[in-house]
Order: sequence, then C-alpha cells, then structure tokens
Amino acid sequence: MPVHQSRSGLALPSLAAAVLLGGLLVGGCSGPDRQTAKTAVASLPPATGTPDSPSSSSGGKSVSSDDSADTSPGVQLRLDDTTEKRQQIRKIYASCLTENGMGSNGQVSDTVRTKAEAACKDKAPIQPPELDPARNPHYNQDVVAEVKCLSGHGIPAVIVPATAGTPMSWTLTTADVPDDYPQINTACLVASFGSAS
Repeated sequence: MPVHQSRSGLALPSLAAAVLLGGLLVGGCSGPDRQTAKTAVASLPPATGTPDSPSSSSGGKSVSSDDSADTSPGVQLRLDDTTEKRQQIRKIYASCLTENGMGSNGQVSDTVRTKAEAACKDKAPIQPPELDPARNPHYNQDVVAEVKCLSGHGIPAVIVPATAGTPMSWTLTTADVPDDYPQINTACLVASFGSAS
C-alpha cells in the first residue's frame, strides 16, 4: 500500500524529485501552475499527450486565464491521468534531473539545481489548472466535494483547513486504504474538479 498520501496520491520516485518538485507539485494540494495552454475547456476530452509531450488540453472546469502564468514547456498533467501515467512522467523528470547533476538526496547548490531544472524543463510535470486555487473560483467547494467522494468510498480523507499562504487541502488519516485506492482517487478528483460548471 502507498504511504500516507493526499490530493491525487502522487508518489515521487526519489528524494531528489521530492525536493525539486516541492515548488511544482503538491504535497497536499496544489502548487504553482505552469500551464502552457491559456484557454479553458468545459469538459474532459480524451487525453492525447504522452509522457514526453504535453497533453493537448488541460481538461476540466473553466478556469481563469492568467497572463502571468509561467509558459515554459513541460508535460501538462490532466485530472484524469492515471496514477501510473503521473508516476511515469515524474520518473522521467527525476531521471533527467539526476542526469543533470542532481544527487539522489537533493542536496546540491542552487546553481546546480537551477541548471538541472533548466535542462529538464521540457519534462517537468505541470499541474492541472483546476488544482490552482488562484485560477479555479470553485476550488474550496471542489476540495470539499472530493473529500466527500473519497469518504463515500471508504477512504479515510479529511479536510486540512487553509492557513496563511497554504490553500485548503485534504489528507488521509491512515495509510490503510483499499487496493483500488488509486482508481477511486482519480475518479473522485475528476468528479469533483473536472465536471463542467
């Protein structure tokens, strides 16, 4: 069973990736959005991206356009991506970082980190915009709906209230989850954040 996870249950392949992705990925909720597409869609079309290229759409609810968003290349994650696909994308990114000077413990100078991130920016996972509270006006309601969905499937999820600088999120109260947790987690994420508004 996976260890104590939250939000979309995204496990990172190495400590180096965990350290480096702290600014990009979520430990409990969402991180800075680096979406490449500026337009939003009302429903989830079929995923067409591969781990080495961005998906054609972010999918999900309409989200606000943000002209200040980072438009650097990367691999756009979708709400309906499988856990395996997310892990594969992150593994490719972590491997690239390692090949470009990041050690397995992530303890490197800022110069090495900056160079590695620049060299691997086309492989960096980009969070779905729906998970960015600054771009999703229904973010808090979506988190509540997600926890309700998870709880309805027997997953021990609870709300983590927002604090200064940290948006509302959720966490598991125990790592004891059913074998189909990844599928339930993805289904609840899509149902809560991805439905057309």
